[in-house]
Amino acid sequence: MKSLLYYIDMDDRRKRVFSPVPLGEDDQDERSVHTCCDTAYVNWNRVAYVAHAVSAGVMIYFAAEYREVNIPLTESFLKWNNVTDLVANASSVCGSGADRRVNTSTSGEFCIENTTRPTGESINLAWLVISFHLLSFFFQALADFTSSTPLFGYSYSNSVKDGKNPLRFIEYGASASIMLIAIALLNGIRDVDMIAAIGVLTASTQMCGLVVEYLNGPDQILLKWVLHLTGWMQFFCAYGIITHSFALAATAVEGIEPPDFVYAIVIVLFLLYASFGFVQFVEMLIATCGCPKACARPDGTQISPTCKENTFVFLSLGAKIVLGWMIFANVLIVSRNEI
Repeated sequence: MKSLLYYIDMDDRRKRVFSPVPLGEDDQDERSVHTCCDTAYVNWNRVAYVAHAVSAGVMIYFAAEYREVNIPLTESFLKWNNVTDLVANASSVCGSGADRRVNTSTSGEFCIENTTRPTGESINLAWLVISFHLLSFFFQALADFTSSTPLFGYSYSNSVKDGKNPLRFIEYGASASIMLIAIALLNGIRDVDMIAAIGVLTASTQMCGLVVEYLNGPDQILLKWVLHLTGWMQFFCAYGIITHSFALAATAVEGIEPPDFVYAIVIVLFLLYASFGFVQFVEMLIATCGCPKACARPDGTQISPTCKENTFVFLSLGAKIVLGWMIFANVLIVSRNEI
């Protein structure tokens, strides 16, 4: 009987810890432990944006020391050559295997040629990575600032408690797009339309994640899954373009493969980026079936918002630093060897 009363009492105390009702003096220790766990993300967020600021500063120093790595962009289009003009200029008539001949009833006969040409523009790879860290620093520092001083109605701490953090996904929409564009450039993707597609697909992935956080009704679970899976589809499409280009490069010359660090960049960066989406996948599972319980609220129907935020902050601190330096280190290698 004593044991039963003990568990009933502990259950009552646990409910009071997670309720908004003020705790008595006897419960101060439990409240302080719970509050410490709930506010850990604030301190780690500060560590994260300081780390991004330091990384950006060190990278700016190295970017000034080494040759700039400007990667030229190209554009592809169909060029319509009039057969009459080709013959008059003593040019070969549709001589290339890539050309095809089209006879129009109004304008005569044409040879259609697939053409790729430089746009005259280029992207500085070093500064692209630096901007990634600067953006992460700005948004995470802004989030910390709004915890004490709300900005346009937004408060970082209040948003986290509500399980919705739009600033996080807005930042990811910019920073993640920049990083995937950097990976694409490293893997030989130069076409400006492909670069734009990778950036837009990545940003759209983050917007899907943002909307999912705002759909909380029990009748909206199907829509949440549709949006969540749409985000994964967009992410796989963007990274699929990169992977395809990498695979072509790896098999272009028989018996010769890219260096190991190129494999590491493509594979490790994919896993690290996918880990951000996996956090929301776990959140979806909890909303659907109440598992895994380790990250769920006491009622088991929703992910613990502080558990989720702590995970995102750790990923931002760890994954982004690894992503940025893996690519920037490659930039330095390219610069030193004057390739």
